Amino acid sequence: MQKGRMIFLNGVTGSGKTSIVEALQEQKDIYWKY
Repeated sequence: MQKGRMIFLNGVTGSGKTSIVEALQEQKDIYWKY
């Protein structure tokens, strides 16, 4: 079993956090829980 990873995206409004999350969620080989 692989170790899990936790990603925290912190930044001001308009810094691109949502765009980063949307791009990461398109990856089929990554399990997401939020």
